[in-house]
Amino acid sequence: MQLVKVLIALATLAASWRGATRRREAEAGAQAGENQVAVTGTYQNEKYAYSVQVPAGLRAYRMKAPAPNHGIDVHAPGNETDVLLVDGSFDAADYGSAETCAKRHAEFYKGKYGLRQLVVSRRVLSGLDAREVLLGPSAAAAPRRINYVTLIVAFRRVGSDKTPVIYSIDVLASTKDSALVKAFPALVDSFRTLPWK
Repeated sequence: MQLVKVLIALATLAASWRGATRRREAEAGAQAGENQVAVTGTYQNEKYAYSVQVPAGLRAYRMKAPAPNHGIDVHAPGNETDVLLVDGSFDAADYGSAETCAKRHAEFYKGKYGLRQLVVSRRVLSGLDAREVLLGPSAAAAPRRINYVTLIVAFRRVGSDKTPVIYSIDVLASTKDSALVKAFPALVDSFRTLPWK
């Protein structure tokens, strides 16, 4: 039993590290680096069985192979601060539901940016149970690079063994007027799950 607890703890740490690393890389800037590939039109992820439409006028990037391909980060021209992240991942941390995963995402952003949770609502993402969370600056907080976060998280069980997959779409923005905040609803509406192979 102790070995199982250790393995779960390691999986949780690995998932947290991977998510934090991906966020840091995406936040680093909107220019495609040597490890990134530009994405236009429809982005399709075969491993996690989903697709999403990159909104016109925005730039999107994915990691170049052999790096893991979980999703894309989207940027608005002329705005190097804001980022919209689209991700598909196995539930290595064993969250077990969209609600728990959304809470963990919100806790991460609250801690990192000093934000407060404004709204949590039940949503549907491509037919899946989902949660949407809105975070904003606390009343006493000084303006920061990221003052506004909105995210939607969905949970799906796939394959004959019912493997859990988490889908998330997160916007990290300096203001509510960001082009990425405005593009968020259309991008969410374009999200589609694909048949599991």
